[in-house]
Parts: sequence; C-alpha cells; structure tokens
Amino acid sequence: SLPILIADSESLASEPYLADSARLDWLVHVASRAADAPHTQPALDELATQAPDVLHMQLRPGTAVLASEWPVRSIWLAHQPLAGEASGEGDRFAAARSALADGRREHALVWRDAYEVRVDAIDEGSAAFTSSVLGGASLAAALDTAGDGFAFDQWLVRALEQRWIVALQPMEIR
Repeated sequence: SLPILIADSESLASEPYLADSARLDWLVHVASRAADAPHTQPALDELATQAPDVLHMQLRPGTAVLASEWPVRSIWLAHQPLAGEASGEGDRFAAARSALADGRREHALVWRDAYEVRVDAIDEGSAAFTSSVLGGASLAAALDTAGDGFAFDQWLVRALEQRWIVALQPMEIR
C-alpha cells in the first residue's frame, strides 16, 4: 500500500517516479525471500513436441516484472551500495538524472540468482511476455501478448543463460 500512498500524496506530486520506485523496492524484497530455484537447466523437449497453446513456462520463485513510465531501474541502481564507486565513476546518480531528464521509461525484471537479487532491464515486448507467463498464460497466449516485435528466440537464450526458467510443461486442464 506504500506505492498507493506515495502516488496519492500531494506533497510528493513533484516526484512522480517515487511510487514505481517503491513498487520496485517491494519486488526486490519479495524476491530476496523467495524459495530457492533448482540448480539444473529445465528440459526444453516440450518445445519441439507440444503445441504452444498447451505449454506453460514456470519461472524462478520471486520473479516479477515492473513496467514503468519512469527509469526505475536506473534510479534503483543509483541507490545501491557502491553503485558507480566500484566502476570508478564519480557521480553514481548521473545515469538516473540523465534518464529522468530524457523521460526514459524502463521495464524491470526482478529475480533472485543464488543469494543476490538482480534487477535487469527488459524491453516492452519482453515485459509483456514475461508478465503473461508469470500470470499463468500458455506459451502461445504469452507470445500473442508480447506482440509482433518480440523476439522469443533472443528472450529464450537470455532466460537460459540467466536461469530464469524452472520448468516447461504441458498445462493442466481444469
């Protein structure tokens, strides 16, 4: 409820990105306490043997997407310990200020990798696809939601590299 309180606050109206920043902080908190994911890669045989409309992809526990009108990932990164300092940059808030000034919107994928919560930038199609998968949609429905510009092959390679996918299986018929 904190993001709603922030969004409704007249005294914070000049900082409209704060509500989404609070949403992202909450997603990071939830991911930090999520169950461990298996350390093995999922079998992808189902991609070749099942129709996409009956397949469901399960992502790591605690995985979430935040689609924002604001550069929330840049703002979040600027506020992390040692952000910028480890890379030798002097002003760790420069990228966030620049993104705000440019009016850049960002979509964030939150997930836990071992003991570390990661917040990665994803494009609009990836955000729509991943949100749909997290909502329980079939692979076909998630692909439809993502739209024509979405490159599933590129998303899948990244998902396998980052170990976002826990399982790929036929959907249960209800």
